Amino acid sequence: MSPENGRPEKKNGADVRCRKKRRLGRRATVAIAVALIAVVLVVGLWGMWGGNASYLGVKEVTSNQGKYLDRYVEVRGTVKLQSHNTTNRTFTLLEGSSGILVNYTGAPPSNFEEGKDVVVKGTLRSDGGLVLVAKEILVGCASKY
Repeated sequence: MSPENGRPEKKNGADVRCRKKRRLGRRATVAIAVALIAVVLVVGLWGMWGGNASYLGVKEVTSNQGKYLDRYVEVRGTVKLQSHNTTNRTFTLLEGSSGILVNYTGAPPSNFEEGKDVVVKGTLRSDGGLVLVAKEILVGCASKY
């Protein structure tokens, strides 16, 4: 406002207050656009790296034992035929020629079968050889892993 007459200032015939509002509107629009882009990037990167489970293969674990020993791991593989021992609650998890003995407690899932692809979640131990002490066994179609 002009101190002389109490009316809004005009520059080139336009009200100065209107121009300031428009600039604030543009700034707000740019800020919102930048925030939305940042959210999309964060969600996209999280989905690529953290959102999807990335299971280790048996070969990866057996060839890098020191890296995974005494750690919680999630390992995918195939239950070796004729390896399931219900008395000792063990089976062998295979990938190619590499294998890990799995020791579990409780009953395996109802759809657990030899020759099926599974994911075993548990702690890798060294007990005369590699032993994966299972906390959870997931069974499903291979495309889900």
